[in-house]
Amino acid sequence: LAVYGLAQLTGGSWRIAHLAYGCFSLLAISALGGWIVGTVTASGTRKGMMAFLSLSLPILVIELLLTTPIEAAIHFWIFLPVSHGGSFLMALAALALVWKCVEPPLEKAGMRSRCGLWVTLFLAVAAGVASDKLFFLSFHAPLIVALGYAAYSRMIAPRLLGLLASICLLATLAA
Repeated sequence: LAVYGLAQLTGGSWRIAHLAYGCFSLLAISALGGWIVGTVTASGTRKGMMAFLSLSLPILVIELLLTTPIEAAIHFWIFLPVSHGGSFLMALAALALVWKCVEPPLEKAGMRSRCGLWVTLFLAVAAGVASDKLFFLSFHAPLIVALGYAAYSRMIAPRLLGLLASICLLATLAA
């Protein structure tokens, strides 16, 4: 809503503010989707973003042409400031931070080198929970499943698992 409010104050029109928020949402979901695709395919964020957009935009356009306005509107709610799209985008960003925290560090410093990531993750989770209670479902549910599976299959060290769980729990309680 910071983007919406800033656009409303500077532009003086709610229509411009809606457009600015929609453009911001599209850019944010494209960047996050591109990062996820680029990480999974090891092709980089830029190529991942192009792949994400080349798949999602035609689907949205086809949906606009072939469905009723009510059915098509459901997938465009993420671009509206009155929906829970911001919470979903914040959950994706927080999950991306968790992924970054779990990746092996490039240098030998280990977990101490990740202090900035831990603080950023704490702030993102606290802001997400404070802003919208649906953040709990869109962030915590996938996180619990993924960390549970990682612990079960011994893909994550117990110390790192405990640290991530503690950060997310404390951030939730702080909000």
